[in-house]
Amino acid sequence: MSLRRQLKKFPDVFARKVAKALHDTLVEAGESIANDFAESVSEASLEEIVELRGGGRHKTKTRRKAAKRVKRAAKATRLPRRSAAQIAKAGVRVARLLKKHPDGLRSEGIRSALRIETRALPRILREAVAAKKIVVLSGNKRSTTYGAATRKAAKSAKKK
Repeated sequence: MSLRRQLKKFPDVFARKVAKALHDTLVEAGESIANDFAESVSEASLEEIVELRGGGRHKTKTRRKAAKRVKRAAKATRLPRRSAAQIAKAGVRVARLLKKHPDGLRSEGIRSALRIETRALPRILREAVAAKKIVVLSGNKRSTTYGAATRKAAKSAKKK
């Protein structure tokens, strides 16, 4: 083989050898770290591990997360029965909120601001519109924008 041809192949051969050596070094280092960690964990007591982790503060966070999960799971059940007075009271809360927002809000905004469960909101809105506490400014179904029942809002709702 001529010297010129050998020199052309040199970068490829060199790169393969360097890549292989780098890979072997990284695998060896990873195995070493894993072995050292496993050894130190097996030698440490549970109290030492908890102390290093933050002294058990994480338990409260875990409990909160678990409580949220349970709360979400509980939401999958039927809604509790509500009296007409309770629904009317929620309608008044919605009307008060909408007075603070002259451009109106969609149901998602109302729900998040008042922290009302998603499945409970349609009935509250329907009853409040029927009682003329709030008005439909525009839209249908999910894109409906609701506003406070003022003269100006009532006029703009009639135009649309």
